[in-house]
Amino acid sequence: SLSNAQSLAGIVPVVAPCTIKDPCIIAKAGLPVFALHALDDAVAMAQCTINSIRMINNCHPLTAPNVVLYPTGGHGVFFNRTYDTAHRYQDPNVFEWMLAQNRKLPPNQKPVAKLSAGSSITSGKGLITLDGAGSYDPDGRQVSCTWQRVSGPQAGTLTELSPGKAEVTGLTLPGKYTYLIKVVDDRAEWSTDTISVTLSAATAVNIPPVANAGKDIRVGQGQAVNLNAAASKDPDGSLAGYQWSLLSGPSAVVFTAAHAASTALQQLEPGTYQIKLFVIDNKGALASDIIQVTVTGSHKVAAIPDTTFTRENAGLPSGTPAGITEGNDPVFRAIEAEDGVRTADRQEAVIFPNPVNNTFSLRMPFAFTGIINIRFFSLEGTLLTTVQTNTLQDLHVPALSAGIYLVEILCAGHPPVHAQLIKK
Repeated sequence: SLSNAQSLAGIVPVVAPCTIKDPCIIAKAGLPVFALHALDDAVAMAQCTINSIRMINNCHPLTAPNVVLYPTGGHGVFFNRTYDTAHRYQDPNVFEWMLAQNRKLPPNQKPVAKLSAGSSITSGKGLITLDGAGSYDPDGRQVSCTWQRVSGPQAGTLTELSPGKAEVTGLTLPGKYTYLIKVVDDRAEWSTDTISVTLSAATAVNIPPVANAGKDIRVGQGQAVNLNAAASKDPDGSLAGYQWSLLSGPSAVVFTAAHAASTALQQLEPGTYQIKLFVIDNKGALASDIIQVTVTGSHKVAAIPDTTFTRENAGLPSGTPAGITEGNDPVFRAIEAEDGVRTADRQEAVIFPNPVNNTFSLRMPFAFTGIINIRFFSLEGTLLTTVQTNTLQDLHVPALSAGIYLVEILCAGHPPVHAQLIKK
């Protein structure tokens, strides 16, 4: 009856059957309603609640009824969602809503949630600004404002900037994004508004790929060295290519498949190699990683039988440069006696800076005067050009393309000196 309805502060019909008789009594009494149902309820059809709410609204109630329809949950929402105190399913929850109802106050007018046209997307940055500052409560005060993504690609981070304003960053996938604002007033009534923003493929921000050359490798001389970039990935697309190259090392190397995800290294000498991996994604973004390959093994050469040599710098410790005469062919090596075996190491020069733009300087392993010839070779051993100079400073790089080159320095009275140059 109307008198009974007017004696109640509010009602919460949960998974109600189709038993309503006179919905206009609820409307005339100004009785607040909070109805809950699951659309997949097989015991009491959700259509019963939907029809009841529609009939109440047709009677022009002073306070519009609230209805929450869960997509799933079955008849069990009666006990596992109605009494939710942690706001996992509904905010405000049933308890907060009922405590806020008061018959001594005039019928409540719901707050108005409003997302303005100021909500916009910043092209090229994957950024959406959401503006709900125009929301208000006509007969009280607004106590909370929450945001959520309703639909769209699984991308972006939603952050509240200030009451009524939020932004979404990291939108990298094209598609239609829909966001919702929910405004709650001091009588635990709420309203929502949504806005949809379409992010085109031209606007979407590409996430660069991630290059992974694998863990550093340590092997003995002669052992196989296999490199694999299978752990590389592209978060928002696919990898379109790979490139392996030598950054530094004691010798040139051969890649069996320099443009594949996996490759093997050949012709490795003892020492440490820095190998660089480049990956490119389907939108042209690059990423790189470096793997270190250490090859262990003896640098010793066979003992030189019946060889006479004189140390040019008498009194220096074993291992310092010495002149050796073997037949009529003078050579230059660092000699070290160890268990009756002599060790030979190639002389190295230092190029700095390296990589090189236009000019570089040399540091030689010995003092010299006169003219030197600097020969530049490809990694395959082809002589490309020769530069003649009498200084080691501010040397101009010949017209070489970007890449790695082997360098040999010839100085009268000294053996050849070697280095590796990286041209930018």
